[in-house]
Amino acid sequence: MKKITLLITLISSFVFAQDPTITGFVEETSLDNLTTYVRELSGEDPTTIYGENVTIEHRVSNYNNNLSADYIKEKLEDTGLTVTVQNYSNSGRNIYATQLGTVNPDDIFIVSAHYDSVSYYCADDNASGVAGVLEAARILADQCFENTIIYALWDEEEIGLKGSEHFSDYFFSQNKNIVGVLNIDMMGYDGDNDKVFDIDINNNAVSGQIKDDLISLVDTYNLDITPLVVNPGTYASDHASFWANDYAAVLLGESWENDDITPGYHSSQDRISLFNMPYFHEMGKLITAYLATKGILCEEDNSGGDGDGNGDGDGDGDGDGDGNGDGDGDGDNVSVGELEDVKTIFYPNPTRDSFAMDFKTEKDREISVFSITGKVVLNFKSNQKHLEINLENLASGNYIIQIKTTDGKKLKLYNIIKN
Repeated sequence: MKKITLLITLISSFVFAQDPTITGFVEETSLDNLTTYVRELSGEDPTTIYGENVTIEHRVSNYNNNLSADYIKEKLEDTGLTVTVQNYSNSGRNIYATQLGTVNPDDIFIVSAHYDSVSYYCADDNASGVAGVLEAARILADQCFENTIIYALWDEEEIGLKGSEHFSDYFFSQNKNIVGVLNIDMMGYDGDNDKVFDIDINNNAVSGQIKDDLISLVDTYNLDITPLVVNPGTYASDHASFWANDYAAVLLGESWENDDITPGYHSSQDRISLFNMPYFHEMGKLITAYLATKGILCEEDNSGGDGDGNGDGDGDGDGDGDGNGDGDGDGDNVSVGELEDVKTIFYPNPTRDSFAMDFKTEKDREISVFSITGKVVLNFKSNQKHLEINLENLASGNYIIQIKTTDGKKLKLYNIIKN
């Protein structure tokens, strides 16, 4: 099959109008944060994971990369989003966070990167992609979006795309409507400083639309990078797992098409010292811009929420309007200690019949479970540190868990999926 490559130097046929809120998100994308994620994930610097001082020596799946998975899990939990650990084999586990859409919760946009590696360090492949996903989650988790966003980090890409294949096959079997997948793999190296990055697509029409959107966003937000479209694109990364189920997906990364890839590829020479930092930063901005645009910001104020997740302020929904609960929702003054207490461990998710919640303290709380339409389906009070909640009599679907103090302050919200 003939391969078509197109270096985009002209403004695309459709250009998004610049949104000042999204401009703010783009500007908030921090090179310092991106760099820290890479340095810690690649073992250049020590880090703290669940209170323990450690160094992530490697991320090789076959030799136990659980430390890196725990690092990712904690970073996503810190955003307040619902985090799922998908253990699909004895050695493989995907980590993803779900930000439930308030208008179109079944329309799912995924940003993803694999976190496993083949050797020590492996900063570009693919700590760089993981950093882009984590930074986007940090910036956008507090916002209200009409569509659902999933921030996903795959395991075992390097030994056959196993993690993403499991996820894609499972969502396909559940008839999930994945609208688009933006997969990031190696975005830190630009050896010739030409600022070119690849967008690998296939002949799926919506994959072509993702490509068009990315090209437009580069122009709209004045990003100092140049897209190169590769069609047909490579099958050698996790986007191919979604192509296999006819989902729309693209690969975003440094320009393999121009042979401009890190000289440390698949070796312990792949270190952050080889990065082109301005290029790396611009790629991170593009990821943030894409998610904020396709998620579609809610019309109401995104700074706190209105109490029901649907914009009418009637107090019977999820509090902050994003379906995942990371604000106080009703404007009450909430102490730092109260918020820390409800950084709960929440598992399993998805679930079939029940799930557990582990709190830091014994404190009086009111727990409510809402359907996606805002109807209260369970409500009870407890002061226990460990709770088991029975969902056996509820239909399959998405539910919102709301936690309140006994004086009525809404503290946290979580999305849970019952299969």
